Amino acid sequence: MNAHKTRCLLAMAFLSLVRADSCWASANPIEIKFLGVSIKTIAERILNFLLSLVGSIAFLFLIGSGIYYIISNGNPEAQKKAKRMLLSALEGLLVVSFSYILVAFVDRFLVK
Repeated sequence: MNAHKTRCLLAMAFLSLVRADSCWASANPIEIKFLGVSIKTIAERILNFLLSLVGSIAFLFLIGSGIYYIISNGNPEAQKKAKRMLLSALEGLLVVSFSYILVAFVDRFLVK
C-alpha cells in the first residue's frame, strides 16, 4: 500500500470519528434491548460473572500453591513449582483487576 492510500484511509477514519462525535454527545442515548433487557445490563452481568469466576479460580490456585508448598517437604523442585504457581495466580489477578479498572473507566467516560 503506498503512502497516498494510507493517508487517505487515515483521513477517512479521522473524519468518521469526528462525525460520530456528535452522536456520542446526545442527551438521549440510544438504548438497545435484547429480550426486554438492555445490552448494557447484559454486559454488566456477564462481566460480573466472569470476574467472580476468575477470582474463584485464582483463589483456588493460591490455596493450591500454598498446600503444594507445604507438601513439598524441602524439595527444591517442588518449592520452585509452588512459587511459580503462586506468582502466576497473582499475575492473573493483577491482569483481571487492571482490565476491570479499564472497563469501568471507559464506561464512565462514555456515559458522560
